[in-house]
Amino acid sequence: MVRRSAGGKIVQIFAGVVCLLFVGLLLIPGTVRGQQAPHPSGGQNPNEDENSEDKTEEPEVVPGEQPPLISLDSGQVVTRAISSVHWGRLSLFSLNISAIRDDVSFGSTNDSITAGVIKGFLLYSFKHGRDEFDFQYLPQITFASYGISSNLGNQALQFHTFRHLSNRWTLNISDSFSYQPNQAYTQDPTIIPQFPSGNILQNPFLTPNQGYLNNLVQGTLSYSRSQKSSYNFSARYGFLRVTSGSTLNAPAPQINSDLTGNDNLVGGGVQWEHSWNPTTAFGVSANYDRRFLSQGGTTDYYSFLANYRRRLTHTVYFSGSIGPTILRESFPASSGTQNDTTITYEGTFALTKAFLHSGLALSFDRNHISSQYLQGTLTDRWGLSYSRLFGRRWTSLIGGGYIRQQFTVTSGNSAYDGRAAWAQVGYALFREWSLTGSYTRFVDTGLLGQAPESRNLFVGGVRWAWEPHDRSGPMPKAPGRSGGPGD
Repeated sequence: MVRRSAGGKIVQIFAGVVCLLFVGLLLIPGTVRGQQAPHPSGGQNPNEDENSEDKTEEPEVVPGEQPPLISLDSGQVVTRAISSVHWGRLSLFSLNISAIRDDVSFGSTNDSITAGVIKGFLLYSFKHGRDEFDFQYLPQITFASYGISSNLGNQALQFHTFRHLSNRWTLNISDSFSYQPNQAYTQDPTIIPQFPSGNILQNPFLTPNQGYLNNLVQGTLSYSRSQKSSYNFSARYGFLRVTSGSTLNAPAPQINSDLTGNDNLVGGGVQWEHSWNPTTAFGVSANYDRRFLSQGGTTDYYSFLANYRRRLTHTVYFSGSIGPTILRESFPASSGTQNDTTITYEGTFALTKAFLHSGLALSFDRNHISSQYLQGTLTDRWGLSYSRLFGRRWTSLIGGGYIRQQFTVTSGNSAYDGRAAWAQVGYALFREWSLTGSYTRFVDTGLLGQAPESRNLFVGGVRWAWEPHDRSGPMPKAPGRSGGPGD
């Protein structure tokens, strides 16, 4: 049986508009940036953000060159891999000590949780010639008022290695691991923009009372046909384990047994990309993935994407992708559920704008790889972030995020909606020390039969973040995963 999603007509219109946008961007002369003359250094009006330029150089990425190292904590490019606090090549880049109050409402149950949290960001980076190996680790220790007095959890780490096999062949391997036994204490903004390059880092949402372990291994073998054109062959394996909530959230609500278990994802793809310059590129890709469901059965994804990125002006970056996806669900005969095929779409959109003392970012993402929930098929995410500097000491950030998770036919084709809003402020005490405070509001519609949940999360603390002495540029500091001004 083949069916189209309920929003089929809307999808067709949306796809047409985006395709026209891609064509229009391709036809825009490459001299657009040259039409904007730089402002004299002495004649710039500091009160008019629109007259500013991003003085931070964006990292240049061309075929055959290793990608820039992106901080797992702040989402920013790491220009120096050794900080002032280091043990050989292992460096401490940030440390947060915070107090948390989490007011939770789960159906008719209301609870307040207080906790102390110590977070850090460690980086090990080794470079030999044109080859590189990186290891990032975000440990956290939680001291809660319920259950166990301490919990070593909410951890994230990432391995990355880049190696030149020959003059034209390169190998890029990464392994991203996230272990969050208690999602209640996650207080990170759902998106963190990186203004000099236009990249946006996505963080998990505050999910219902569940333990969460996710691991994604990806490998890409690239062939540089020329300095501007490359072919990329990729393979990936994803593992998702969901368990009931930690005892730190006691009294824990009852969790639907269908929400716990393991999912596995295996797949790969091929991509062709052409880069006109370090900030303008167009590519097409074809991918196939198979997800093995915890309750039995599989979901196959056949996706075809066209992607485009461009620096529109000195301070405006755009990137996007869109294409059709065939989603085929197969279930055991014993389940009594008929196999199903759906034609839908996947895509991304990211737009960032940097001002003299502020920055604005908007993102949309629809894909089948980043699901946080079992039996998930497609995940839609929206994000909006605005950050601003006030004088030399004050930083601020406001933003919001929305997630919609779609599920398999066996789950009744249901969907889960979650919404988050956050506000953060930071005050610089010294050059690398600051006081931080944040408030996060989260509400959802209830996950697969569970009662709706809401959270009011208050965080306050002190943060140390190392900064290189030659730091320059007007960009506002990133908030980081730890809830305060970033690196």
